[in-house]
Amino acid sequence: ERWPALAMGAAAFNTPKGADPAGEVALICPSTLASAISSDDPPLVLEATVGCAASGASCFVPGAVLFDLAAVDVYEEDATGSPLPLPGNYNLRPPAALRAALERHGVRARRRCVVYTQCRRHTTAAREAQERGHHHRYRPAASREGVADPIVAARLVWCLAYAGVERVALLDGGMSLWLDGGFPVAGEPSPAAPVADFFDGRGGAFPRRPEYRASVEEVAAAVAASGGGGGGGGGLRIGDVRAPCEFAGEGHDYAYAMPHGRIPGALPARWGPSTFVGSEYYAPRTGVLRPLRELAASWRQAGLLQRGSR
Repeated sequence: ERWPALAMGAAAFNTPKGADPAGEVALICPSTLASAISSDDPPLVLEATVGCAASGASCFVPGAVLFDLAAVDVYEEDATGSPLPLPGNYNLRPPAALRAALERHGVRARRRCVVYTQCRRHTTAAREAQERGHHHRYRPAASREGVADPIVAARLVWCLAYAGVERVALLDGGMSLWLDGGFPVAGEPSPAAPVADFFDGRGGAFPRRPEYRASVEEVAAAVAASGGGGGGGGGLRIGDVRAPCEFAGEGHDYAYAMPHGRIPGALPARWGPSTFVGSEYYAPRTGVLRPLRELAASWRQAGLLQRGSR
């Protein structure tokens, strides 16, 4: 469940007409969100954060509730900020804990959610932090270098869809485009309004969309069943959403040790030039996601999508 892989889930998943709406994921532009906020049925706006990465932010989308991903993800790190080699680390929390975290933040299955982030990722900053004895992937929002990393928001979008929120949207361009459009801002985030029941008394299995997540065991079994390849044998396709150097097993840009190599038979999903720059999925200077038709064409070329598919 590496962070870059969530670009696929947030930018490319689209529910066909007539399909179960419990999996609807979309992009939303600032003007549409501004109209929705002032409507009779406003969405729940969530600003995804990582640790203290939102500290220093001077403005927020009106009504936005801060959502630290540590509430839904397991982060076990050593004194330098490097991940500990523990099963389940840097993965979603168990279903009961995940559901409780969503309910604490006011998330309900039937209420539309819109997600954005002000987290900024910089490899130079990470290296400087490592030299000082501590590594962290993100810079405070007050640091104006670069734009917010949409993959932080994309991970929360995927998490909400996996849980079963029926309508989830990613704010395209994030806070940068919101400010550029001259839309109103709040000086501080809104407090969360916890809910008692994610399903509002209707009941149902949680998570509602378990197929949106594959475990290591499930992928290993699928690879074995396909004869050791993930490039289409038996209908299985595994997309590797990492940098070319990572796909080739030549290295990475993390400030800590990581194994090299890839899953047998995985196909390159063309993430971008480095671990932290997903320029094949979004414009690094603006944070705006690439048109879906471009991503689809790239995936077809790589063999991840069949010809003629959406």
